[in-house]
Amino acid sequence: MLSPGKIQGGLHLKERREYASLTSGLISIVGIIFCFVMICIALNDCFQKKYMESDVEQGSFSFDKLQQLDKLIERLDILSEVTTTDADFCKTQTHSGYLLKGGTYLKLDVECSLIGQSLTYYKYNVKFAASQEKGGEMIDETWILDLSFTCDPLSKCKNDPALSYNIYLNDYYLNNDNEIYKDRQKFESNKDGTALFYRAKPVQVKTTSSLFSRDPTYDRDLYFSSDLDYTQDQSLDDYTFQVKITQTDQTQLWTTVQKYPRSFAYCMVQIGGYIGFFGIFVCFIKLMNYFSFQKELTRLHMRSLNYDIAQKPSQKDMPENIYTYENFIEMKNFMDRLKKIPEIQKFLDDEKGEKNHLNQYLDDGELRLYRKSTLGRSSVRSLE
Repeated sequence: MLSPGKIQGGLHLKERREYASLTSGLISIVGIIFCFVMICIALNDCFQKKYMESDVEQGSFSFDKLQQLDKLIERLDILSEVTTTDADFCKTQTHSGYLLKGGTYLKLDVECSLIGQSLTYYKYNVKFAASQEKGGEMIDETWILDLSFTCDPLSKCKNDPALSYNIYLNDYYLNNDNEIYKDRQKFESNKDGTALFYRAKPVQVKTTSSLFSRDPTYDRDLYFSSDLDYTQDQSLDDYTFQVKITQTDQTQLWTTVQKYPRSFAYCMVQIGGYIGFFGIFVCFIKLMNYFSFQKELTRLHMRSLNYDIAQKPSQKDMPENIYTYENFIEMKNFMDRLKKIPEIQKFLDDEKGEKNHLNQYLDDGELRLYRKSTLGRSSVRSLE
């Protein structure tokens, strides 16, 4: 019977030295299949990198080769939404967008489009993008995005009852599992003009897929989180709408998230836990086999004694008190004393002489046939 934790009976029971019950065998098959499936799942999760771990650190880091201008603009996805009564707003008003990087100004492309209208007002979207020839410019630790438009002439804005100006941009934050989530932020400007100064906190995400390396190579990415408050400046000229975006200079607040899959060593520890659990399971099966073995041995012993099954056997008649090494040693000593009795010694000598005589003339096969024959049995009876 397939089963861990088999009982070594010493003597043979039902032509088996190792004993396992049918129930324990069936339970063992289920347990082995379960353990094998869990190990396969653990290995699959490990090599498929299903679970990622992460560490978070605070402090400055280098922007070197971290993000290009076009990717920054795309990630922030800055959009101005203007509501006005001017049907030719995109043609009559000037929009400007610049990136200040170090001491260099890079002009951004501006796209103005009508997105909706009613009988009394028009709604426009103004989007900013990096120019094709400048999109590959790398940003560094000091950059400012400056986006604005000034109403010209002022009288057009002063006499516009529907005028409003809103800014939309993407904000990124970490959840409790250190995963990056995106949130769309909206900032409303005053009707007569305002400047929005938005300080973002850089969040660097370093990701590796290595399971074995102690010093893996990381892919780096950059996001910006609005953990800090934004401020509005009322000191600009009338009907000037402006937004400035930069990263905070408080570098101790910058965040680095390192993401890596659970290592192969972790997988081995997990598998070791399953094997340890299976070891406990084997102990349970062995205990089950032990009690089953005792029950079967008791049943056979009681049958050999023609014991009344309805009568409870005494403790001294139980198999564990009979089939012991002490009793076998005592039996051996008793047999040695019996052999010293003259009549028994003569019988044994005569039987030994007959065996030696037969061995001279018969091979093993013929000797076995002789012992099973009527002649052989009658010869033994004659010796008795």
